[in-house]
Amino acid sequence: GTCHMLPDNSDFVCECPEGLTGRLCQKRATSCSDSPCFNGAICKNSRDQKSFTCECNNNWTGRNCDIPITLCKPDSCSN
Repeated sequence: GTCHMLPDNSDFVCECPEGLTGRLCQKRATSCSDSPCFNGAICKNSRDQKSFTCECNNNWTGRNCDIPITLCKPDSCSN
């Protein structure tokens, strides 16, 4: 997986490759029954039940909706 620091540097989240889930991408996710989506996202199984997609809520992104969307960048405001 790919590690991302939270905007306030207090913690991190892992962006998992397809087929993996969990805080550290340590679990195989094969369908919505594995609860692979986070932060209130809606999970949708594929027709064969062997894969899934997550529909993320606002402010979240990533395959499992576990990466916060940061709108503010350092030094983006003046004065």
